[in-house]
Amino acid sequence: MKSAFGKKWMDLICMSVTRLWSISRGVLIVVLLFPVIAAGETGKIRITCDPWAPWMEGKQGEKPTGGVFIQITEALFSRINIEYGITIFPFKRCLRQMQTGERDIMLMVSKTPERETFMAFSDVVLSDPYYLYYSSKRISSFEWGAWDDLKNLRIGVVSGFNYGNDFKAAVHAYRITLDGVTSDLQNIKKLVAGRFDFVILNKTNADALLWEYPEFKKDVKMSGKVLHEAQYRFGFSKKSPSLSLIPAINDTIMALKNDGTMKIILQKYKVGLHSERGGDQ
Repeated sequence: MKSAFGKKWMDLICMSVTRLWSISRGVLIVVLLFPVIAAGETGKIRITCDPWAPWMEGKQGEKPTGGVFIQITEALFSRINIEYGITIFPFKRCLRQMQTGERDIMLMVSKTPERETFMAFSDVVLSDPYYLYYSSKRISSFEWGAWDDLKNLRIGVVSGFNYGNDFKAAVHAYRITLDGVTSDLQNIKKLVAGRFDFVILNKTNADALLWEYPEFKKDVKMSGKVLHEAQYRFGFSKKSPSLSLIPAINDTIMALKNDGTMKIILQKYKVGLHSERGGDQ
């Protein structure tokens, strides 16, 4: 009798432990899924981007309203049949989201050694050059040939942007002062107000801004030499399962180029066809 009683209690203890493990495991699953549920995008790839016309257009905290890279993304994800949601955030917050895994994919980002510590990258989607811009209120004309021509200058940049390794080295070698802000429009306004000697702008973005704000067009001029040829890609958080999509996305990038879809999108936005070649934000 004593043996049977002991066995009964052992069975009850085992059942209780099993039930507790099941409950704990369920709680763990909910905790792991909570970031996705909280984002309101259950089952979707969570994509982040910054407002940067004409590449990505819309208001921060909202879905994009259009843009070259947005249309490329729509075409690409429709072909691989994956659901996704895009939300616009400030550029540096997008990078932080990639670091933490809060978002899965970042649009139109260039590859750097620092970013490779927390992101993987697709093949190049498109490229576009950066140039130095100056105000004709202060300088009648300007051309440069070597990095030492920029010695001791004060240049406006967007904090967090990648202007290339050569420029980064020149900043240190020739005592170039960088003044960082959060948007290219801020830089244009400060340039015209005489706060900088020059600003660095992406050619296509500069064209869009000067078209949208024509009051600056007569004063803001571009130097003729390319400062940096930027290569734009999809960035993938290394904390996201979306890493497994990279091969399919690379294949689809190539298909969009080969079948003319990329060219059609670029022409729709009147973006120079040089943007389609592989040549960084």
